[in-house]
Amino acid sequence: MTEEKDPAFAEVRENSARSAAREMTVLAGGGVQLENWAQVVDLAKYMSTSGFCVRKELRNNVGACIAIIDLATRWAFSHWQLARVCYVINDVLCFESQVIHAVIEKFAPLKQRLRVEYVGEGEHRRAIIKGHFKGELDEVTYESPEIGKISPKNSPLWKTDPDQQLFYLASQRWAKRYCPDVLLGIHDADQIESPSIAPIGFENAKDVTPNLGARLGAVAEDGFAAEQTIAGIDEALEEARGSIKEQP
Repeated sequence: MTEEKDPAFAEVRENSARSAAREMTVLAGGGVQLENWAQVVDLAKYMSTSGFCVRKELRNNVGACIAIIDLATRWAFSHWQLARVCYVINDVLCFESQVIHAVIEKFAPLKQRLRVEYVGEGEHRRAIIKGHFKGELDEVTYESPEIGKISPKNSPLWKTDPDQQLFYLASQRWAKRYCPDVLLGIHDADQIESPSIAPIGFENAKDVTPNLGARLGAVAEDGFAAEQTIAGIDEALEEARGSIKEQP
């Protein structure tokens, strides 16, 4: 299809708001070179309308596509590849475990790739991750909990290939302990559904003042206690106002 007949090119020509796309440079190794914010937005608009080429959470969502482009640029990954291995859980953008492991291996200042050793069998199986930072004499290690004590286990790999998923979990926790700047809030599904990491949000709020209503009701029934409380508040406010006026 020629440029004249391609509706995508026609849209760029007819819409000045998306004219930045015409200036994008296609790289020899694949992808495009983004030079300014307008080009990022244009690319995100095209991604959001690309249908099955991106995950459903990104379709018709330009802002989410911009986030994917930003991360892909920082990590030097393909925008399109990253757009197919992300998902949203509890309103949080997260990625497949292989993506997170790739980021660790690429950006942690390691002498060599992480090594894993497995200990125990069955429910007592655990993984020991060893990594050696550049410029340091000794390697640092992280030992995972036993498989039977890990919760939740949302990935099907826990049943079909438990060693692989145990390696993913242990390597992520190794990175968060020794080089947290590499991940900085990037999670996978198993972690994001963990109670310790799930978003707080109004729907997850808990009452930390049990029987508060009953206690307030009791105070209200006691006219003297209620009046005394209000009088104390008024007195404190007057003192505060007085101290402000006295200041030069």
